[in-house]
Amino acid sequence: MAEMLQARRLGTLLFDLLSETEGRDRANVFDIGLLANRLLQAMSWLRERRDLNGLRVGLFGASTGAAAALVAAAERPHEVSA
Repeated sequence: MAEMLQARRLGTLLFDLLSETEGRDRANVFDIGLLANRLLQAMSWLRERRDLNGLRVGLFGASTGAAAALVAAAERPHEVSA
């Protein structure tokens, strides 16, 4: 998906929401609050980047990542464009 978006000249930030250690605990995979918090942290990091200032943010996820994206977007609707 990231490659397709990049081919259409859309910037992407692709990362794992859990560390390798956290991913070993299956409960973390279904902890939507934890996953959403990681997305919110990434959004904060993007906001601090001057070279990215003013760019719109869209969130995309599959399975529990999609649920986390919806929660993060609901938490900061003014920061999420898609």
